[in-house]
Parts: sequence; structure tokens; C-alpha cells
Amino acid sequence: MAAYPLKITFTLASLLRFVLAGLFIYAGTGKAWDPAAFASDIANYRITPWIVTAGIALYLPWLEILAGAGLLYPRFRSGALLIVSTLLTVFCGALLSAWMRGLDIQCGCFGVGETGIAPALIRNLVLLAACAFVWSRSRSGSVP
Repeated sequence: MAAYPLKITFTLASLLRFVLAGLFIYAGTGKAWDPAAFASDIANYRITPWIVTAGIALYLPWLEILAGAGLLYPRFRSGALLIVSTLLTVFCGALLSAWMRGLDIQCGCFGVGETGIAPALIRNLVLLAACAFVWSRSRSGSVP
């Protein structure tokens, strides 16, 4: 009977890992496809100068794609989880900054039809919790 909860946890951790990987690959691909639109989304946050914004728009999507792909391979999983968790933390900080300054902008995470700041912040916090869960299960050796 004790193996049953472990199997559920294993399945949940694996499912969450695949969901995180898919979301980051999907989000990164959309941004990589149109870096100019992504740069415009980043500029709406009014955090970085244009040259930094342009650099972020060019490189961040590829980091998201690689980190998402890394979640699928055991050898790269720990590093990918660290990158994804760090990105989600930075994204939450940017969203909080925009929210506290009263900016009425779209998140820019997935492109067209994006949600506002509050739903995006909640989504990122849930994804960060999923990262923590996957990390805890992978450190205990229960996720292959």
C-alpha cells in the first residue's frame, strides 16, 4: 500500500515536468518567431532601456526553449529547473513592478490574446510552485 502514494507523486511530478517543458517551449517559440513584437511587449514594462530590451527579445526566447527542452532530459533537468524557476521569479518581479506602478499592459508571455497582469502573476506563481514540486521529487529520486 505504501507504494501507491509514491506512484501518484511520481505521475504528478512527471506530468508537471512535461507541462512546464511544453509551456516554456511553446512560449519561447512564439517569441522567437516575432522578436520585434516581443520587444514591444517588454518595452511596455518600462524597466529596461531599448538596447537591453532588444537584447532580451532576441535571447530570452531561446533560453526558454532550451530550458523547456532540458526539462525533458534527466541529465539537464536540475539546471533546466533552476533556469525555469529563476525566469519565473524574474517574470513575477516584472509583473509586480508593472502592477504596483499602475501600468495597464498585457503580460506578453504567450503572444496574442494575452491576459492582464493579475492572471499572469497567478499563473506564474502556480508554475513556480510546480517547479518546486518537481524539484523536490527529483531530488528524492522519485522522478526518472
